Amino acid sequence: MNWIISAWNEFTDSLNTRGGTIALLFVSCVGLFFGVIHVMHHGDNGQGASVIVSTFSGFTGALLVALTGKDRQQNGNGKTDAPPTPVNPKP
Repeated sequence: MNWIISAWNEFTDSLNTRGGTIALLFVSCVGLFFGVIHVMHHGDNGQGASVIVSTFSGFTGALLVALTGKDRQQNGNGKTDAPPTPVNPKP
């Protein structure tokens, strides 16, 4: 029984990486794609159909952001491009 818990922990830890996120979004998009095809094939236009289509659109957008997004940009001196913090902020 203990090996099941350790295997599950390893699996969930693998999803907590950039590749795991992309893989999970890809599998979700493929499943939702078939849902959209099913909705379009039956000609449904109710609220359930619009939820499936909008969810597919959202997951596809998230997948594109995950695929095209890069790690934090560095400004050439090893530091990230974060806005400077004021030394003496005015009250």
